[in-house]
Amino acid sequence: MAEVAPAAAPAPAAEAAPAKAPAKKKKASASKTIKKSGPSASELIVKAVNESKERKGLSLAAIKKDLVARGYDVEHNSAHVRRALKSLVQKGALVHTTGTGASGSFKAAKPEASEAYLVGLFEDTNLCAIHAKRVTIMPKDIQLARRIRGERA
Repeated sequence: MAEVAPAAAPAPAAEAAPAKAPAKKKKASASKTIKKSGPSASELIVKAVNESKERKGLSLAAIKKDLVARGYDVEHNSAHVRRALKSLVQKGALVHTTGTGASGSFKAAKPEASEAYLVGLFEDTNLCAIHAKRVTIMPKDIQLARRIRGERA
């Protein structure tokens, strides 16, 4: 009689396969952005211009150098810097001494200019609240007034 070889035992890896697979970790969605810590570009720009001793103001290049010294990533956020400069000029926090747009020099505005801007904004905001048949102004009234003025798209 021929000897029959005993059947080989199944491999241990094959036994582990039917077990539950480890749960996959959920990836963070790309739409959720992480809010950075620290001051905004606008706040850093205002600090840089206020601390400057230049009589004619700071140029865009000098402002960027100061932001880099304060730890702001200008290389990846140069559009934020330009947008912040334009909005600060429009709000009256900075005065554009030379150039147009984000080029040229900028210096700190006098308090009267910012006060005039805020008074005008709140007059328009009050009109928006009255139009909505309210006496109290709300943040949505400020947003609407700014949108009507063309400050926000």
